[in-house]
Amino acid sequence: SDLVAGTHGRSFWILDDITALRELAVDQNDARLMSPRPTVRTKLRYGARKGSKAGMSYSPAFGIGAGTEGVELEGGRSHRHYLDCGENPPIGAIVYYWLPEDAEGPVKLTFQDATGKTIIAFTSDDQEASFDQKPGTKAGLNRFVWDLKHRGPS
Repeated sequence: SDLVAGTHGRSFWILDDITALRELAVDQNDARLMSPRPTVRTKLRYGARKGSKAGMSYSPAFGIGAGTEGVELEGGRSHRHYLDCGENPPIGAIVYYWLPEDAEGPVKLTFQDATGKTIIAFTSDDQEASFDQKPGTKAGLNRFVWDLKHRGPS
C-alpha cells in the first residue's frame, strides 16, 4: 500500500501508506475512520537527531552524513526537515480519519485490544497532553500517530 515513483536514475520517492487515499470517496460527507495499517512495535534508538531543535545539523545516521534543519512551529512545537536524506515513517500506530467539517466538540480516538478492552484513549481537549498527542479537529483528512515511545502500555 505504498506508492513508489522513480525518474530513471535521477531520484525516487516513496509515499508511505496510501490506504487513506484509496478509501476516501469523492463526495465524503460523513466522518470516517480509515483502515489502519498493521503496526509493529519497535525500540529503535539512535542519536542521529539529537542536538539543537532550531537551525542546521549535520549528524551521522548509521554511517552516512545527513543534513537536517530544525524549525520552530506555532505553540512552541518544533519540526525537523530532512534536507539530503529520507525520513522514516514515525514510530507508532498511524491512524487516518476524515472529518467533513471542523469538529464542534472534542474528537476522541480509542485504541482497544482484540477483546474490546480499552488500551488507551486520546482526546482533542486534553489539557495535559502535548500538541502531537491530541487528535486533530479540522475538516478534511487528519493523521494521528500513537507515539509508542511516549505514552501507552509497555
